[in-house]
Amino acid sequence: MRDTAPPRNRVRSRTRRLLALFGITAAIVAFGAALPLPAQSAADDAPRPAPVTLMFMGDLSGEPAPGRVRDVVFERLRDRLDSFGFDLGVAPVFVHRPESTDLDLIDVRIGSTIGTSVSNEIDLVVAAFYRLDGDQLAIQMTLYDPRERTVLGGVFSRARTGLTMFTTVDRAIAEIDDTLARYIEERYEYRPPSGVVDSIVVRSPAEGADVLFAGRNAGRITGGRLDVPYTPFPVGTVVRIDVQKDGYHPATHAVRLESEEFEISLPGIRRTGRYAGYVHSTYGAFLGLGVGLRVYAIPDQTFIALEQYRSVLPGDGPGRRGVGFTDLSVAVGQYLFLPQSSFIRLSISLGFGAIVTTIASIEDGDFVDYYLALLNPAVELNFDSWMLFVRPEARFTLGAGDNLLGRTWMRVPFGLPPITLGVVRRW
Repeated sequence: MRDTAPPRNRVRSRTRRLLALFGITAAIVAFGAALPLPAQSAADDAPRPAPVTLMFMGDLSGEPAPGRVRDVVFERLRDRLDSFGFDLGVAPVFVHRPESTDLDLIDVRIGSTIGTSVSNEIDLVVAAFYRLDGDQLAIQMTLYDPRERTVLGGVFSRARTGLTMFTTVDRAIAEIDDTLARYIEERYEYRPPSGVVDSIVVRSPAEGADVLFAGRNAGRITGGRLDVPYTPFPVGTVVRIDVQKDGYHPATHAVRLESEEFEISLPGIRRTGRYAGYVHSTYGAFLGLGVGLRVYAIPDQTFIALEQYRSVLPGDGPGRRGVGFTDLSVAVGQYLFLPQSSFIRLSISLGFGAIVTTIASIEDGDFVDYYLALLNPAVELNFDSWMLFVRPEARFTLGAGDNLLGRTWMRVPFGLPPITLGVVRRW
């Protein structure tokens, strides 16, 4: 049916419907505003209680460190924790390492040390281990959640006692600021991190060697083992490891951290050589044997060699005396290209010498041939303390004085230069 109402009436009808709809909407909004807020909102606005924190101070020095060392570490750390709002009402714990324990500064599994004795009221343990060796101070700070039994973070630093100690302690504490702030904000939602290396153990026969892990001193190998201070490396990180010890060649390794609990096996390191003694024999010389001594100006790299070789040419008949030869020489040598750890090593040497020939059947039968040893190359098989070498001898006699050979290159049968074989003992 068609609407036959006048246009003015139709407009009034539409206006009344719009006003009614608006009124219903306003009533719903007002009713909703009058309802009480959920209790959860009020709880969300309430401030979180400060985490109850236990400060655990461990002196790992052989003898108790002076009180000023403990006071500096304790007071600086306490002030920083207080500034973050941690509840420090629990009495701090101070301990000195008993002689019977093997606890060391690099031990990050502090749960086995203090976790069982921590009250259930404790939210966080902040452990500061320090060790004084002479004027060297080592500090490790670790945050530990006793309920989750999880290490949250840590830092390791070294310093000398004195004025620089204050700066080092402050720097070490500052490095755990991010961990402290994250714990304050997220402690109720904390979960042990995944994809992060939790513990690293280095095993090596290099007893007493210092290990630099990613450029930082991680400690010393003791009993063939080193527990690296906690650092949250992502799994898959490739780190550089340097192994150093006085009297030994340093070694560098690149290792990929492939799991959250990772163990690294490293080979031993080689002792540096300052001296070497050897025996040798030369093909082309007469029946004889030689001895030599090397003194290394640069260990296992640059050396000075002194050699003596005695040989004899037997007489050609009964009652005939033979001819004796004494070869004395000095040379300077240098290893080339390959490192000391290489199984095959190359060297080259330069020197001079003299061959004294004694002919017993001739009165005043002593002759001296002076020579230059020009760039003698050598190849060595390296068995660490023992070596085998072969060395062609590029010798040019000078023909000076009362000599036998004149000016010439020394040759043996088949036109070859003399070739020396030797066995070396290095120490």
